[in-house]
Order: sequence, then C-alpha cells, then structure tokens
Amino acid sequence: MANLLTPEEAATRLGVSVATLNRRVATRELNALRLGPRLVRFEEEEIQRLLEASRKGTPTAEPSGGDGRGQP
Repeated sequence: MANLLTPEEAATRLGVSVATLNRRVATRELNALRLGPRLVRFEEEEIQRLLEASRKGTPTAEPSGGDGRGQP
C-alpha cells in the first residue's frame, strides 16, 4: 500500500501552504484521495513526482488549450 500523507505533511514537503495544495488539487495538478467527506490524503509518490517536476522546471498541469473559457 502507498504511504499516505496528510495535507499538512504534503504541503510541508512541497514548501507551500495547505491553501496552495488545495488549489493544485482544484486545477488537477495534484491528485488527492478522498477517504471521507472531510478526510483527504496524498500519496507520497504523487508528492515526489510534483517535486521532481518542479526541480526540472517541467509544467505539472496539462495545457488546456483554448482561451481558458472551456472553448478549444
């Protein structure tokens, strides 16, 4: 089983706030596991992937294309 991190642990490892972490989940830059209505965890491997991508300067979100209004 994967090692799961709390939002606070994941934010600390990434060097960001929990609010920034939540924004990254909302923009689908980061996957979160919802284990209950208020229980969220992050896979350690996912956090490591994001760290490695940021070190390489690689964008982490898929480009949406279009003008940002949902139009291609």
